[in-house]
Amino acid sequence: MATVDLQAKNKQIDQTASAAVQIELGMANAWLRKGRWDQAVVRFKKVLALEPTMESAYIELAKIYAHMRRWDDVLEVSQHGLELYPNQCKLHKYHIAALIESAGWSAARDAYGMDRLDRNQIDLAQRDIICCLVVRNEGLRIPYFLTYYRQLGIKHFFVVDNGSDDGSVEYLL
Repeated sequence: MATVDLQAKNKQIDQTASAAVQIELGMANAWLRKGRWDQAVVRFKKVLALEPTMESAYIELAKIYAHMRRWDDVLEVSQHGLELYPNQCKLHKYHIAALIESAGWSAARDAYGMDRLDRNQIDLAQRDIICCLVVRNEGLRIPYFLTYYRQLGIKHFFVVDNGSDDGSVEYLL
């Protein structure tokens, strides 16, 4: 419920931000256009000091830090932003990228509670097409889905299960 309220507040702030916030946003964007990342960071930090719930400032800061390959800063900003906006996909994207770059794939999997359930060797050629899907209780559809895409020439499937309890995981394994 708090997330909904924060998101509504964020939209209102983005649209009718105080003069000081608008000035800082304008300066941050001007520095971005000139490619002056450090100055843009300073301005976006000032935006967040003035308005700590501004979702777009967290996203921009994470994006700038990622561009600069400052992974610890990406982690800090994205983590704080995700505390306020846990469903913000762009913040998750930057957070995962920073985890992978700073600590490897296993750190990202651990942070998001993902476990690999099979131990099959993954041999992919550079030109292989991979079908990735997320499922939850799709046991009735999976056989038809796989058959259809195999007929199209897909040979490799990466599946993320989101807590199925209908036998989907067992079928896939």
